Amino acid sequence: DENLEDLSFEKRNIRVIKGLLDLYIGIIRYQLMDIVPKALICFVVKEFSDRLHSTLMKHLFVEDKVENLVKEDILIEEKRERATKMLEALQKADIITSLFD
Repeated sequence: DENLEDLSFEKRNIRVIKGLLDLYIGIIRYQLMDIVPKALICFVVKEFSDRLHSTLMKHLFVEDKVENLVKEDILIEEKRERATKMLEALQKADIITSLFD
């Protein structure tokens, strides 16, 4: 009688463990189904980004375009020159006023 109870107890434990393993495998399967597409998209986007960056840099650094891109706008150049002259005048004025202190 005791052997039958032990056998019954072991069978119940085996069923419980099998059920838990089935649940665990289901969870892992769901996680893989969720993670794999995300990982693939990540690799595709990274590859696309690298290629796009390379292509854009090639087009950007064509010699004709570089000169146009780094060329200062005329209005900004005039403002910068006026600001430089004003700074020089203010520095001279500061030197002169410091003589009277």
